[in-house]
Amino acid sequence: MQNYCFILDKCNRRSFFLFDELKSEGFAVSEYGAEYAVREGITPVYIFSPAKILTQREMASMPDGAIVFAGAVQCPPDLTDERGITFYPIMEDEVYVRENSLITAEGALELCIINTDIALFCSRVLVLGYGRLGRAVSELLHRAGAPVSVATYNNAEYADALMRYNAYLNRGYVYELSKFDIVINTIPAPVIRQKDLQQFKKGALLIDLASAPGGVESSDMSGSGVTYMPALALPDKVSPKTAARCLRKSVFKKLELKGGDQ
Repeated sequence: MQNYCFILDKCNRRSFFLFDELKSEGFAVSEYGAEYAVREGITPVYIFSPAKILTQREMASMPDGAIVFAGAVQCPPDLTDERGITFYPIMEDEVYVRENSLITAEGALELCIINTDIALFCSRVLVLGYGRLGRAVSELLHRAGAPVSVATYNNAEYADALMRYNAYLNRGYVYELSKFDIVINTIPAPVIRQKDLQQFKKGALLIDLASAPGGVESSDMSGSGVTYMPALALPDKVSPKTAARCLRKSVFKKLELKGGDQ
């Protein structure tokens, strides 16, 4: 069996849990940024945050034959090919993405409960986007008793959402924003424009789960009466231990190590 040394970028709570878990299982583990000496017969495995985009300079610093897990990489493919570096984009693992979406949905549920003064079953909720994250959020809030509506810019997603929820296609939801107590965005594009804030119910909660650039054109909510909560990287904040185990499973699956299917 191939021998590995795991090198982690300890940038968040998830990575600290993963570091400790790998170490407790007897794997060789090191921290990214510390001096690493290449050893014969040992393959270095670099694990970064799923949101990390590696620069060409960072990739050039990797030793030949390294295996790298991250969100994306900004460098020509031949840089890795010539040196035998293998790069795995974490967010292309469908199982990992779905599990990550479920954890994020739980975090969104928590934010809804602690940042409003009415019960969920009395709150009208609008979820923007019906991809993997939008589906997970909608399903969990629906099961918690909230009346859920969905808005999407995708025809296939709209047809699917319509089977379960009140649904809007494109910007049809804007004219009915005043109906909703909670609006949760999962679309990584500025779908909430500054002028749209005038349509929100006073005291509404707006949660933005989308990755950069986010779904809100401007964070200036002055005069709108809207409570705005950008909520990136929720898995690391609400369930870092579970998030670490999901990432470990994804990595182990690619490396064909025991535990990659658990």
